[in-house]
Amino acid sequence: MGKTQDVKEFTGFVDEFFAKQIKFYTQSYQGKIAKYKERVLRQLDTDKPFSTYLAKINWCKENQTLFNKLVKKNEHGDDLFTLANVVVNEAGTSNNKAKEAIAYAYLNRTGGQVREPKKNEISHYKILNARFAGIDTTGRYTFVPNFIKSLEAANKRLSDPDKKDDPTKGATHWVSPSGLKKKRSDCFGDYYWRGGEYNKCFPIWARDKDDPEVQRYFKMGLHFNPGYKELSVPHVDSDDFLFYIGVKY
Repeated sequence: MGKTQDVKEFTGFVDEFFAKQIKFYTQSYQGKIAKYKERVLRQLDTDKPFSTYLAKINWCKENQTLFNKLVKKNEHGDDLFTLANVVVNEAGTSNNKAKEAIAYAYLNRTGGQVREPKKNEISHYKILNARFAGIDTTGRYTFVPNFIKSLEAANKRLSDPDKKDDPTKGATHWVSPSGLKKKRSDCFGDYYWRGGEYNKCFPIWARDKDDPEVQRYFKMGLHFNPGYKELSVPHVDSDDFLFYIGVKY
């Protein structure tokens, strides 16, 4: 499948980032060697700053190879990048299992349609090129490997059209407790105070299934569908993500 101009630009931006970093650290390495020779100093690649320069060069080459391999093998066109962008937005620094869970849950919500999130559907979302352009060089060293892993997670989901390996069991919503507000006074509007192991402000629809409020809201026809359930995903810390089946949306 082909790529649109936006995706082509993004892959070009990433390759340009790698190329510039490799060039910069190669020149730094060679320049420092020249200075050592002028001063008749002993130079070892295991000494700093030589080891730092070489580590940066190797990191860039390894990740550039991984990135280009995924781009070349892409069988899903723009969909791969769109879904990966959702994944990195929600689970950028989380482990691979969390990334996969987000990929499945997002497409559960959209009915399998790969699309950019609608207004307020996902917080802090940016289209891919805008996201990359807004990250400085230091931040890109974190973003790029996280995006590579997000591409892998997106590819796994898109290569499983029947959702046989869905770790969320059909969940359409999720929260990240670690990122929720910690003060009870901040719980207003569509948030409530959830004590116990969390002590955070949770969205009003994110409750333990045994919470009596679930039944009360259900009888009112609000927030919850039959079969509502909160669940954790194996190998994903429950403070990182909780997932929800049966949320009205």
